[in-house]
Formats: sequence, C-alpha cells, structure tokens
Amino acid sequence: MTRSLLVMAWALMGLNAHAAPPNEQVKMSLERYRALLDQGTEAQVTWGPARVEVSVPEVTTAGVAVHVYGTFQVKGEGEARVPLLPSDLVLKAVEVDGQGAPVLREAGLYSLPIKDHQVHTLSLHYETQGGLDQDGRPFSMIPLPPVASASMTVRSATPVDVWPGRVKQVEGESTVVDLPHTPAALVRWEGPTGVSGVRSVRYDLSPDASGDGMDVTATFTITAADMITPIRIANQGAALLSAADGATPITCKLKEEWHIAPLKGRGEHTLTARFRLPIDRSHGQPKVTLELTQIPITQVTLTIPGKRSIKLDPPVPIHSALKGEAGQEITYAVADLPPSEQIDISWTETRAAPESLVRVNAESWQLLTLQEGVLRTRVLVDYDVINGKAKELLVQIPESVVLYKIIGDGIEDWRIFSATPEMPRHVRVSLGTPLESKARVELQAEMVVRSKEGAELNLPIMRPLQVFREAGVVALFDGDKVGFGLAEITGALRKVGEDALPVDIRQGLREKVNQAYKHVGAPGSLTSKVVAATTKKVRFDARINTLYLIREGALRGYAVALVELKSGRKDKITLSLPLGVAEPRITAPSLNKVERNETIKDRLAYDVRFTQALEGAVQIDVEFDLVLQKEQHLLTMPDLRVHEAEVESGHLGIAAETGMEVKLAEQKDLRKMSINELPKAIRLRTDLEILLGYHYAHAPWSLGLNITRHRTVETLNAEAAHVWLDSAVLHNGHYITEAIYQITNKDRQFLRLRLPEGSKVLKVKADGEEIKAVVDEEKHIAIPLPKNRAVRISLTYQQTHKPLRLFETIQLETPGADLRANDIKWRINFARESNVLHYEAALKDAPPYVWAQTSAGEAAPQTEPRVSGPSIHYLFTYPVHDDTTPLKLKLYVSTTPSERWGYGGLILAVLLLAYITRKRAMGRKLSGLDWGLLVIGVLLLLVKATLWRFDEAEGITIIGLLLAIGVGFYLRKRAQDKAAQG
Repeated sequence: MTRSLLVMAWALMGLNAHAAPPNEQVKMSLERYRALLDQGTEAQVTWGPARVEVSVPEVTTAGVAVHVYGTFQVKGEGEARVPLLPSDLVLKAVEVDGQGAPVLREAGLYSLPIKDHQVHTLSLHYETQGGLDQDGRPFSMIPLPPVASASMTVRSATPVDVWPGRVKQVEGESTVVDLPHTPAALVRWEGPTGVSGVRSVRYDLSPDASGDGMDVTATFTITAADMITPIRIANQGAALLSAADGATPITCKLKEEWHIAPLKGRGEHTLTARFRLPIDRSHGQPKVTLELTQIPITQVTLTIPGKRSIKLDPPVPIHSALKGEAGQEITYAVADLPPSEQIDISWTETRAAPESLVRVNAESWQLLTLQEGVLRTRVLVDYDVINGKAKELLVQIPESVVLYKIIGDGIEDWRIFSATPEMPRHVRVSLGTPLESKARVELQAEMVVRSKEGAELNLPIMRPLQVFREAGVVALFDGDKVGFGLAEITGALRKVGEDALPVDIRQGLREKVNQAYKHVGAPGSLTSKVVAATTKKVRFDARINTLYLIREGALRGYAVALVELKSGRKDKITLSLPLGVAEPRITAPSLNKVERNETIKDRLAYDVRFTQALEGAVQIDVEFDLVLQKEQHLLTMPDLRVHEAEVESGHLGIAAETGMEVKLAEQKDLRKMSINELPKAIRLRTDLEILLGYHYAHAPWSLGLNITRHRTVETLNAEAAHVWLDSAVLHNGHYITEAIYQITNKDRQFLRLRLPEGSKVLKVKADGEEIKAVVDEEKHIAIPLPKNRAVRISLTYQQTHKPLRLFETIQLETPGADLRANDIKWRINFARESNVLHYEAALKDAPPYVWAQTSAGEAAPQTEPRVSGPSIHYLFTYPVHDDTTPLKLKLYVSTTPSERWGYGGLILAVLLLAYITRKRAMGRKLSGLDWGLLVIGVLLLLVKATLWRFDEAEGITIIGLLLAIGVGFYLRKRAQDKAAQG
C-alpha cells in the first residue's frame, strides 16, 4: 500500500513538471508529392531498328551463324532487365558499346542488367540448329531480340525464302529482307543438288482373297544424290498398304495425284511398297490398269490361280508358265516393259457352273417429289439372296438422273457405268462382305425439270438389274407450289393407294401420297404433267409459358410460345401484346424478320416471318417490358396471343423482386395451380421465388394484381469481425502501431482510416501481400478492398514524440475507421524498465492470453516484435465500435532510471540504517537528525523496491548485515558496561 501511494505521488508531481508537446505537422509541395508517388515507376526498354546477318551452312546438319547489331535505351527509374534471346541458344558473344557485357539467365531468357539511361549499341553472336521440312528442304527458325524492325542479310549458295518479311534485294549469294517486329524469322533454302533417279522397278501382282482387288508389290532400286529424294510409288487411285526403305518404314504423302515416298540420305536404296488396285469387270473379263512412271528397266510378274490367258495393252511379249497339279493350277507370267505411262493387264476368268449362279429377289419403293425446277427421287430397294452369295448389286439409272448418294450396310464402294449395247446405264454397288440374306439399299437422286404448268414429265424409274424376281411401288408427292397431274402408265404399272407402301416407310413420310403405282416385273413407263399444287389448310395449336418479373418501375415478361403445326406449313406467325407494352424482342429458328401488323387495331401485333415454310413444332421466344408508374397500385398483366391458333393454352408464373408485394385483385378464365406444377421453362427461368402460378386453356384471359412497395432494410456492406492493435512505446519517443482488421466485404471499394496527427505510414498489407494505398481529399488513408470475400488488412504507422522521462503521460488513439469494428484488442508493449501506473479510457484491461482468442476457424495475427530485449505487455479490449471517431487511451507511465542509481541509493540506505542500528545497539537515544536519517534510509529502500528489482539475495544480505552490526555493537556495549562495574 505504501509503495502504491508513493508511486502515485511521484506520478502526480510529474504531470505538472512537463509541458504538452508542441503542435507538429508536415508540409510539402505538390511537385515533391507527385515525385514521391512516381518513385515506384518501373523502368522500360525501347529498341531501335537492327541489322541481322545470317550465314547458311553447306552441310544441312551444321549450325546457322547469326549476328545482330542494334541499339536500345532504358527509360524510367531503377535498374532494367533488357531481354535478349531464349536461354536454350548457343550464345557466343555479347557486346554493349563495344565491350563485353555480363548476361543473366532467368525465366528461360538471356537478359542484360542496365542501370543508366543512355542509348547503347548491342552486338550479339549466336548459333541456331537447322532441320528438314516435309519437302526435304533445309530450314532454320532464328529467334530475334525484341527490336522494332530489322534488315536481315542471308548469305547462301542456293536460293532462300524468309518469313515473315519482304525481299528487298538479291545480289550474288546475299539476299536482303526487311523484317517487321517479330520474335523469330524462318529461313529456308535449297539443299545440295546432284543426280538422283530410279534405276529399275519390279511389280509383283496377285489377286487378293476376295478376288475383287489386285495386290501389287513394287520393288524400286534407287540411286539418291540428295538428302531427300521423292519417289512416285502409285497413282492416288490405288490403296497404299505399306512402304519401307529397306527395313525402315516410310511415311508417304499425296502430291500431284501420286503417292510420294521421301527417301532420306544419299546413296543406294531399295524401296519396297505394297498397294492394291481394283479389278474392273464392267466389260466382261477382269482387267487391271497399272500407272507407271517411265522407269528405264521395268518388269511385271503376274501370279493368278487357275489356268489363265494373260494379255497386256499395249502389247508386250509375255513369258507365261502353268504350275501345280490338276485342279490347283497357278499361272505365272513375266513381262519386261519399255518406259511407258500406263499398261492394262487382262486375263480370262472361268464362268461359274449353272448350279452355282447367284439368285436375288428385289422389291423397290420409289418416292418422287416435285419442286420448282427439280424432281427428287428416293429409292429404297430390299434385296433377298435366295441362292449363293452376292458380291455386288446393280441398279439401272435413267440418263437424265443424277445419283448423288447411296446408303446401306456393308457398302464398300459404288460406281456409275455408261450404257453399252449389252447393259443400260447403271450403278454397281460393291459389298465389303458377300451378301447371303436380306439387305436394304437407299439411293438418292434428282433430275432437272421444267416448272411451267402443263410441262411434260417423263418420270424416272430406277430398277434393280440381274435379279430373279422384281416388284415395286412408285409414289408421287406434290411440292409446295407445283405438283403432278394425273399420270399415264404403260407396262405392268397399276394404280394403288397409299397403303401399298410398307408401314415403316409410311411412318417416316412428312407429306401425303398424291398418287401411287405398283408393278411386278419390269415396271414400264410413267408420264405426267406439271400442275399447280393444291393449297393445304394450315392448322396449328399454340402453348405459351410466360414468366412475369415485377420490379421497381417495370414489369418484364419472358414468354416461350410453342406453335405445333398439325397440317400444312407456315412461313408467318402473328403475335400480339396489349397497347402500352414496349417493343418486344423476338427470336425464333429460321427467323427472317419481324414487322408490325397494322390490321389489328386494339393490340400491338407483329408478323414473325421465317426464311422458309416450317412444319412440325416451332418455338418462338418473346421478351417484353411494361413501364410501371410510381404511384401505380393495380397492375393488369399483359397477355401474349398467337393469332389463328385453333387452341391457345399456357401457364403463368409471377415473381417479384425484394420490396415488391403482390396480391390477387381480379382474374378471368385462369386456374390457380401449385408452383411445383408449373413447367420447368418457367421455374428454371429465374432465381427469385415464384409467388403465383396459373394455367389457362382458352384465350383471352385477364389477371389483375395489387402492388405494394416496401423499403428494403439496409444492411452492412462491410464490417471488421476482429481488430488487433499492437503498439510499441519506445524510450526514444517513437510509437509504432500495427493495426490489423479482419474484414468481411460485400461491395465496399475502400477501407478509409484516419490516422493520429503526425503519423507516418510504414507498411500496408492485404492477406500478407504488400499493397499500395492512396490518400483521399480528406487526407484519409484509402486501402482497396476485394469484393464479396474476407480479407485481412494490416497497416503499420509511426508517431514521433519526446523521449520518455521518469514519469510520463502517454496519449494514444486508434485509427478512425469508416466501418463497424467488433472485438477490438489493443496491446501496448513497453521495455522492461517501464510500468503503467494508471490509465484512463473506455477500454477494459484484460489478461495477455485474450489476444489469441478468436472465433472458430480464424487465427490471431503474428505481429513483429517492436521492443528489443525483455518487454511488458498490457492488453485492453473493446466489444463494438460503430463510429468513425477513434478510441483514446491515456496512460500514466513511470520509467526506471539507470541501474547504478538504484545501487547507489541502496548503498546509502544501508549506511544510514547501519548507523542508526549501531547507535541503538550502543544504547544511545535517537535525536531528531537520527530520525530523519532513518526515514531517508527507509525511503531509499522503498524507491529501490519500486523502481528497480529488489531480489531476495539483496534483502537477506541487508538484514544479515544490520543484524551483525546490531549484535556486535550490543555485545561490545555489554562488555564495556561490565568492565565499568567491575
């Protein structure tokens, strides 16, 4: 108690002993302020034009030498990294202003560190590697520094190409090209030349397993003088199977209608290629056409099972031989050919015995549709193999018909053959697998016709050939504007109804059959005339799903109108809205244009026109707006109508923004329904809750709603969930504070803080990363905040005052923040020699462990220590602060003097107490002076215990010393008394 009263007295005396610090402020000119803001500007590099020299090597695999001469300049403040080239290049020399310069390698680039801002000259010498492109020409991709433009000189013994760029001059072996700003340039040149060629080739031919193709093995003997030698293998009509240079496979390509094999390397090569040629049986006996390349030595070897007679065209002597036993003979033939471009090889083929002939039944359905200027036919043929296996199918095609598509399972190829005396014009369909049962083949074709009414029509009839039994139906369909007149028939054709077509075909029809004719056997002929098509009555229903969104000042409608055409086609649909609705936005498939319809007077009507007449289901999307008056309370919902629809039905969904209350006022021809029963086209259209739902089956309908507007409760757009203030009070008078705000932000752009007068900002961080803050017009610190997330803002600032004295009054205050702050914790850090005697503030003191207590999932910040050596922490808390004014804290602090003063006072106190103890031990009375010395000694001990440490060792030593003095002098006094009595 005595110690506390003594310290309080010293603090009160210290309050009057020190005057308040003078009013301090910092002033600077506007130019100085702008210069400080621009100190962080990064340096930039500007380049001038450059000169590039490239030397092309004679050997393709050697490197390409490159020299670059240019200028650059650094602008801005600080050191700059001048980017040069990718770091994977062979960089041989770098000179800046004629002297070697150090080069840094970082982030995949060579770069130069430059500090001064003069114009520098640069010289680079490096090397790049070349390669070969697909044509076998050598090339090199040359990286360049980021110069503005360049003049490139390429030295090569052969012609060169440079991209990008424009050739400026060609003189001797030098080519000068002007380059734009580009990171790299492609240089390509001709390789070394020489004499290359094919010395000989041998073709080995034998039929494949199916008997429809001829397998060819070509063996080329080649002398190559170039690095890349292209060799023609076979014409593109052949199916290439493989190609190899010796044992190395080769990737071939198509060029100029030939399969080309690029041979790599000089010297002797043996090229082996396998390809397959089709066997042509259209003229009776099989034939193969072999395309040649006029090679000096050419030999053909043919191996065919059976006893054959082989012929070549143009005629060439043939050496043939028959080998094998009876029934398993094989015919071998060898011929040496002169240099030529083509040769036809044909041979005899034994006819099958009568009992092994293929028998096929066929039934066809021909669907003919007449449009303006064109007649389209779709023919479906069902084949049924009743004997043997069919490898190909033949269909007769009239001369005027153009066949463009054939569809069917197992079709490998199809070809059209002209008419001959033996066969009419027909298509031959080749099957990949011989047909043994049933199959359907669809053929699509068209024919040009006259569209004038009354024009004669010779209808094309396509029929299967070489079939055992034939039957079919021919169906006629009218177009939109023209149609078929009554047809005249000859032969086996007879008129039937639509049911003559199979069910699966009738189900896929989109139009009604106008005429149908059936035949068994050869069909005969069918003629008609062009007539105007009969107009079909268009019938359709409309189903409209509409979402109404009521907002402050406007009603927006989102409508989906599904128009279902039950018969006919339609190229225009008329929609309407009530008067007063703004211009709608209409979208639809195949939309041509939307125009006003003035014939409907009492509503806003629009004609939605399509690029073509549509059928089936058509979906039209409509968005419209209705402006609401400020004091409008009754709202009549605008209805969307589809005119001429036989049935109009639909659903309504009504949603409103926050603050808008709607209630039903009146309704007509509407049935209220659950929100969950509304179609997904309405429910999924908005994130807002749908308030009302209705259904209607007849139009028109009406719906009136009462609207009540409510004010929206404003909520906090940002708040600080936790605030930590960590202040360090140093003996030299510097107060350093780190203010940490844990902020949850919605749409606030800045956090504005008003710092105490004379504060200097040291550091600003957001989530641990340093950021830049600005100063607004009111000299508040404005810190940018990310929206819609939590962020931890840290601001460190410093205040400067006079050095602390023995007793000091410290005024501290928090930054004034423009948002609500919760859970404020303020920690004050002093050196070990300082003590807080008393404080005045609205804050409450708390134990130090409260600093780390936060809500779940949030960690207390780790602040940097500001006080060196041992320190004392004082913690103050405040629950909620919803004001921009700062919280203030007034501290009464005592500062301990130097330790030597404490020891000096202790020694003096011990001497005074020892003197009093000796005097009392000697039995002497204390005078007034003695009592004053005793009080001084006790006060000195109290001061030592208050301001400095007073440990147990010191106390025991002092007590022992005083006891020793007291006992010693007491015993001496008794001895003297005994001596005096004796």
